[in-house]
Amino acid sequence: MISLAANAAVATVALWLIVARFGPDSYGLYSLLATLILAVSFADLGLGAVLINATTDFRSGAIDRSAFVAVHDSIRRVLWLIAAVIVMVAVGLCVSGQWPAILGGVVGGRSAQIAASLVVAVIGVSIPFGVGPRILQGDGRMSDVVKYSVFGPIVQLVIFLPLVFMLEGPQLLAVAPAVGAFAVAWWTDRRARAELDLQLLRAAPRAGGKRLGRGVLSSSLSYLVISVGLALAFQSQRVVLSHNSSAAELSQYAVVAQYLIPLYSIATVAGQAMWPEYRAADKLLTGRSLRRHIAVFALLGVAGAVVLVCTVTVIGRWLLGGAISLPVATLMAACVYLIVLFAHQPSAMVLTDFRGLAAQAVLVAVAGALTVAGTVWAAGPYGAAGAFAVAGLVVGVVQLVPTYLLACRHVARRQGAR
Repeated sequence: MISLAANAAVATVALWLIVARFGPDSYGLYSLLATLILAVSFADLGLGAVLINATTDFRSGAIDRSAFVAVHDSIRRVLWLIAAVIVMVAVGLCVSGQWPAILGGVVGGRSAQIAASLVVAVIGVSIPFGVGPRILQGDGRMSDVVKYSVFGPIVQLVIFLPLVFMLEGPQLLAVAPAVGAFAVAWWTDRRARAELDLQLLRAAPRAGGKRLGRGVLSSSLSYLVISVGLALAFQSQRVVLSHNSSAAELSQYAVVAQYLIPLYSIATVAGQAMWPEYRAADKLLTGRSLRRHIAVFALLGVAGAVVLVCTVTVIGRWLLGGAISLPVATLMAACVYLIVLFAHQPSAMVLTDFRGLAAQAVLVAVAGALTVAGTVWAAGPYGAAGAFAVAGLVVGVVQLVPTYLLACRHVARRQGAR
């Protein structure tokens, strides 16, 4: 909760200062650039999921120390190669001036293109350090990951405050969240290395490299598709609004999403904490307990929706003085979307074996494509409200219901194997 409150506080300060300093429409541009962090999140090729499972299996004794080291070392090497590629792509897009073709005309200025490249490059460099958080997650220590994430908003605020009064536009301010995310990844990775004594693990003999290499690639492919689909769902709507709607609608969407995403992070953190628990106690899970978990998450989603409406309404009317319009339709659509996202988490965390991830990959790919297509259709006439409504409908129909049915089959199959 401390991390969530810190992120929300910094986001509110950023929103207030940007609107006051550069105008209400400028916040949409800032948000579009800053949230490129989400678009780069899939670049680990799904290897993070492999490391979570490998850590859980190592701790439970399912694999030995040498097998875990082989997976860890190979993943870290691949992630450094990915980081180098991302940095080169970011530089290439900036030099060639192609960012407007991707993000829309709002980033046509040189400062906006430089900012976009800097955000992508910084997040690219942080990807190899994502190994640490995944190890802690697989070790059942998601609370430590959340605790270390408090450093992010602190770093962001230290960078943001002087720049907002020095710069003539909001574009380069978008680099501050990226640097904060890098700081969190670096520090968490450092702590994971120290606490789990990976230096000692590296001294263990290597074994089964060829077999493990195929396993890593096959297991990570599904999670890669899932990550790309989620990135499409979260980031593509801003891009579509940038292309097909107005700057006012983009700012409206950005303000609501600014508080929806931290609330949704509660669901993802809780779900990811359950991942190793579900995996370790796979045969003990029942359909009744799964439904109970879904009901609890749905109620948390309702509570989150209430918080979202109250927070956005207070900030929109009192802090921003109505400078950014926040219609009831947009808020209601965002609430439905948030509740569906919460309710989806338990079933998704049950399906983390190879077959489950493969099934989820198909569903997420379909959902991502439908979200983009639906937003393209809805952005013009319905703006931000249409974007949230499309996202909620797609997640509910294409992900929540099918994933629940698949999770029930998985649970029944595992119970039958006892």
